[in-house]
Amino acid sequence: MNLLTVYPVQSCNLKCEYCPMKKWTYPIDDERNRLNNNLIFSWLDKYCPPEEWCIEISGGEPGVYQDIKSLVGGLTERGYYGLIKTNGTQPIPHSDTFQRVAGWHLCRGLDNPPEYYDQMLIIRNPDDCWEAKRQYCIDHGIPYQDVIFRDYKIPYEQRQAPQVKNTFIKNWTVLYSSGQLAQCYSGGNLPEATIQNMYPPPQANISEHCQYCCNINGFEMFLSEELKQILAERRDKLRNGLGQ
Repeated sequence: MNLLTVYPVQSCNLKCEYCPMKKWTYPIDDERNRLNNNLIFSWLDKYCPPEEWCIEISGGEPGVYQDIKSLVGGLTERGYYGLIKTNGTQPIPHSDTFQRVAGWHLCRGLDNPPEYYDQMLIIRNPDDCWEAKRQYCIDHGIPYQDVIFRDYKIPYEQRQAPQVKNTFIKNWTVLYSSGQLAQCYSGGNLPEATIQNMYPPPQANISEHCQYCCNINGFEMFLSEELKQILAERRDKLRNGLGQ
């Protein structure tokens, strides 16, 4: 499967000190927040069939995108599956095909868990009470994943890499709130590669070059094996000319 990571808006209602997107987060009315649903759907309909693509909606905080409800609804109606990465403070609607993964961040204590979620993300931040947060999820029957804390202040090559090999996502494209397309976070940008220009999705080949990519790992870990099988079978039927 291919993965498209969409930043519908690069703004957030929280200010987490360790956030890896902190320096790329802007005021909600910043000119770099230029996406709208008509543009997104037109581009998707041209290039990204739902049988071939999963979608990850991220931010900033996607819940502050003013048209998040119709974005999620439109993606669901088109048959896309994926994740919504959120801090769980905004009323992002439930979807049968998108899981809301809420990060329980350091700035929200044990008595202030995320409100809107389907699964929780617990970061093993040594400055946080992450073990208590994990126990809260266990005690309340909340699906969760706990992941290593990656200190983005240290050089990339010194950060601990995931130990689990990525096997489901083969290619990756990123769509920023400006409309700029990139093949991954470190893949470089072509100025003309925008959805405003209806540029085709540049793709990073994960299966060949980045099998332990932490970003892809952060997506795959929240997909159940059952869902992976369903999506793979749907894709294979389309490729074999058998329809839906």
